[in-house]
Amino acid sequence: MAAEQRKNGRFGLYLCNGNSRGLDPYTYYSLPQRCGILFPEFYGFDLWDFVTAPSDLNEYACDKLVFSPFYFDGERIYASKQVEAVYAGRQDYEYYLLLKKLMVHFRATVPETARRCEEQLKAIEAELMAEMKGPDMQYWDKPKIRETAERRRVEIWKLLESIAAKHPEMMERYK
Repeated sequence: MAAEQRKNGRFGLYLCNGNSRGLDPYTYYSLPQRCGILFPEFYGFDLWDFVTAPSDLNEYACDKLVFSPFYFDGERIYASKQVEAVYAGRQDYEYYLLLKKLMVHFRATVPETARRCEEQLKAIEAELMAEMKGPDMQYWDKPKIRETAERRRVEIWKLLESIAAKHPEMMERYK
């Protein structure tokens, strides 16, 4: 991974592990997006396959492995919990990037605000590393705590609200 990042200056993840519906949306689809904050120049991640989605919304009638996170009914494409998790993970990543930008911006002018952003980012990174541990964490049936990202999202919003109250011009700048 490090060699690829040095060569292209950008970094992404490519996921292709098993039956989509057996994989936990929180860890397999959302966590990689959130982990992007650990890598400079992260751009996102690619999914394995869109064409194996069942052509019937009744997945129980499908007799093949499903690698796609989408549903098809022959005319329309529908998102699944897995796709919702991708979206939530990407939003979290964007919040983390905003914290990084604010930390850099305030480092010289308002060190206390920069310190609060930095503490939040360090806590996020520690939690991400802890979430990635454990065998078979990507499967639905393995016990895990799925509330970490939601709790962290609330903490980030509270921090951003306090920054916006003191520095509204900064929040306008990063809209």
